Amino acid sequence: MHLVLHIGPHKTGSTAIQQAIWQSREALAGAGVFTWFADRMPEKALALAFAGAGLLDQPDTRRHFPTAEAARAWSRARWEEFEAAAAASDCRVAVLSSEHFASPRLPGPVFERLARRFAHVTVVAYARAPEGLFLSMLAQSLRAGRHRIGDLPVPGAYRYPYRRLLAGWAAAAGEANLVVRSFARENLAGGDVVTDFFGVLRRLAPVPEPRPVRANESLPAAALAWLAFSNQVIDPRHPPEARREAIRRLVASPAVAALPRLRLDDPLLAAALARQTAGECRWVNRRFLDGQVPLPEGEPAAAAPAGGDADEGAAMRRLLVAALTPQALDVIAAALAGPAPAPSALRRSRTAAGRAERRRAAREAGDGAAGPSAAADA
Repeated sequence: MHLVLHIGPHKTGSTAIQQAIWQSREALAGAGVFTWFADRMPEKALALAFAGAGLLDQPDTRRHFPTAEAARAWSRARWEEFEAAAAASDCRVAVLSSEHFASPRLPGPVFERLARRFAHVTVVAYARAPEGLFLSMLAQSLRAGRHRIGDLPVPGAYRYPYRRLLAGWAAAAGEANLVVRSFARENLAGGDVVTDFFGVLRRLAPVPEPRPVRANESLPAAALAWLAFSNQVIDPRHPPEARREAIRRLVASPAVAALPRLRLDDPLLAAALARQTAGECRWVNRRFLDGQVPLPEGEPAAAAPAGGDADEGAAMRRLLVAALTPQALDVIAAALAGPAPAPSALRRSRTAAGRAERRRAAREAGDGAAGPSAAADA
């Protein structure tokens, strides 16, 4: 079986790709493509077995597991389920996606385990331009409660991830087995990462066109500023449920989504990001993106200005605070006070499928419908 392994990285449409694979799982099976999803935390299910403290210590991981070893044990059991299901399948191609494989510590052990089961592994990654990736990671960090208005990440300290990520996977899987696609819209098939990824799959199997998916998009600047200020009063290790509900309302609001996006309009910040990433972009372009839309290689300033991180931090705060106009605050307040958004159809179907799978596993184990899994689902 030939495995297509999508490794993200973060903020390059990974959630949309995973949702498209889930929505198309029956059609993919009909085309000879094996898919697999854990019944909870599917994007982390296999990565946790090899993860470091950063992933194991995330709030949503801790909500499920009391200790790091419990998370790793659960993940090891999911590996056994995945491998058993793949072995029982008569498909010629398999697809697996997790942005959490985009970690420098994972390529070796993950590929070694996959190589035991699959005759061939093709690794797919998307390379995003520095500004978009930096701002999306900032948005994700603010949503997770990891930063406050007084300690925002700054471009001059940003570690653009692609050289160490792609070099690690090229060493593990072989550079000939690594497909790197530029994330620029004009480079993607149909201008869409989901369509583009299914095009990569189509090289191996006659997969159908996916349905359009939009998922996990970054919040606009004003909502990010609101989060940066609200993070002042929460413990990021134990965020209150009310905060999670507030974020759900902001994400679901069309009026919030229509507010302006955050941009690095300050020349100081743009120059700092170029200084940090120009060499990395050049390396990725020369090594992997020949014939594609390249990453920007603008000439960086010769040296960092004297103010350093302090000036950049002040500039970042100015950008966020400027987004909190009276009109934007009215939109945010209306979203927070409005009705709670209903779970998506995809979330409902995945929840139902997970419950059905747990009931099936309980019956096979002899627990019966009245066992613990059934009781938990009631």
